[in-house]
Amino acid sequence: YVKYYLEGRTKRPSPLWDDIDGNKKAARDLRELFDGKKIFDYPKPLEMMNRIIQIVPNASNDDIFLDFFSGSASLAHSVIEINAMESGSKRKFIAVQLPEILDDKISTQKPAFDFLKSVNHPTTLDYIGYERIIRASKKIIEETKAEIDYGFKHFILNEPNQNTLDKCETFDKAGLLSDATILDDFGSETVLTTWLNNDGYGLNPTIQTIDLSGYEAYYCNKHLYLINPDFNQEAMIALFDKYNSVSSFNPENIVLFGYSFIEWSI
Repeated sequence: YVKYYLEGRTKRPSPLWDDIDGNKKAARDLRELFDGKKIFDYPKPLEMMNRIIQIVPNASNDDIFLDFFSGSASLAHSVIEINAMESGSKRKFIAVQLPEILDDKISTQKPAFDFLKSVNHPTTLDYIGYERIIRASKKIIEETKAEIDYGFKHFILNEPNQNTLDKCETFDKAGLLSDATILDDFGSETVLTTWLNNDGYGLNPTIQTIDLSGYEAYYCNKHLYLINPDFNQEAMIALFDKYNSVSSFNPENIVLFGYSFIEWSI
């Protein structure tokens, strides 16, 4: 932030942290991660991000940091680095970036476009940050040998088509039960992730896949999720048997994706 004073002073004031390198070093560091290619303009300096994060006081070191304009994922890189450097640090990050489509005909975007093509990623801006997190983690492992959680998940928000939304809105039991197109539009992983989050488990819970005579169900703490189609009588019997024979299996809620089910009787 540059402030020009009323008395006519036009010289840029010194930064508060004058011992931190600026964007030029940040750009060099990013090129080093990406095999010498300049794939992003004006990345945020890693040292600055580290210091901002370390200002936040938290005795348990488990803060969650949100970057709503993630760009090249400097914040994510910084959180991983701090976790590797500080014993007991379990900080987390959420990096949000619109999937801006890169254009190889624009000179400033072409290096990033070409790079993403070369590694078989979609040519959208969010995948620059995706790849940086992977490469930064590998570099940090090599340099620190720290045994921390380097994992992350990449979520994409998609809007269902209007026909799918109309079906969900009306939910005609007779007409929609066993309508496989509904699940195809969303995908079972999307439905499961959405429900787990709505049920309070967050975006990264431990999920157990349950085999019910060939039918795949999903179990998390107090919830059993039946999402996939073809739930038949054999699967139902296997579910009853599991309740009776496995003491650790005791879901209090069974959640059904109604469109996947057909009517049958025992």
